[in-house]
Amino acid sequence: RNEKEKKFWLLMMLLSSFIPVGFANLGLVLRKYPFVEASSMRLEGSFTHPNILAFYLAFVATVVFYVLKTGVFRLSGVMKSFLWLYMANVLVVLIATQTRSAWMAVAILFLCYGVLKEKKFLFVCLLGGLVLMATPQVQSRMKDLSEGTGSRSHEKLNSAAWRVKLWESAIPSIKKRFVFGYGLESFRPLSGGFFVLEPGGVPAHNVYVELLFETGGVGLFAFLWIYRSIHRTFFLRMVRYRAGPLSTESVILFAYVIGYLFVCVSDNMLHYLAFNWYFWFFVGLMLQPVSPQLQTKAQS
Repeated sequence: RNEKEKKFWLLMMLLSSFIPVGFANLGLVLRKYPFVEASSMRLEGSFTHPNILAFYLAFVATVVFYVLKTGVFRLSGVMKSFLWLYMANVLVVLIATQTRSAWMAVAILFLCYGVLKEKKFLFVCLLGGLVLMATPQVQSRMKDLSEGTGSRSHEKLNSAAWRVKLWESAIPSIKKRFVFGYGLESFRPLSGGFFVLEPGGVPAHNVYVELLFETGGVGLFAFLWIYRSIHRTFFLRMVRYRAGPLSTESVILFAYVIGYLFVCVSDNMLHYLAFNWYFWFFVGLMLQPVSPQLQTKAQS
């Protein structure tokens, strides 16, 4: 309802992250169950899957970056240094989850911010990308994409090729009920009938395919319209307050939501309830009407 409450909840989101991030750091050191996924040794911390931890870490990095760049709190030099180090630690833990789409979401955040606000971040992204490509975890995950592409018969598909095969198998069924779909939560139980690699059924691993299948074109349009409205709000603030905290805030949120929509292409984002609570609370907090005091501060 006001700037004081906004700051309070931002602080709560930031402070509350210390517990799961600390737990994930413990897993980074111990490297054993229950901190890591038993089958792949990917870090999952206190979450039920490495991907959920990864998207939460991308969220934490966004919140920390927001606090640092908008000046919403008066930070001492020591506190700023601590937050930069904390974000670096969050990104290190993020690498250990081995979740490629979450890596891309963070890259999109910094790239968009660099293009729209501070050009020097484009150099930071380039340098950071080169450093990341030198790490064994990133090299291993990138190498996976070049193997198991389905070009040879009877080879095990990599995760990307497997997803493409799943989506292609769903297209004939989508065409049959393109307008309204088959109903919510119908993809997994019905997928066994058209996807021969998983006769027991499997999630869509793509929000847009899942919504087309379950709610048809009408549902997908409604889903995208929500984000169109969110981006319009942030973009209008960006244009209106070219300098100042409101512009910086809007650029960061604009970029973060774009990153979220990107990862919806390859993951079951609608099923990650714990992460979505954080995502929507953060976005909702930023969509609150701008106070006259902050408008004046931004315009000045």
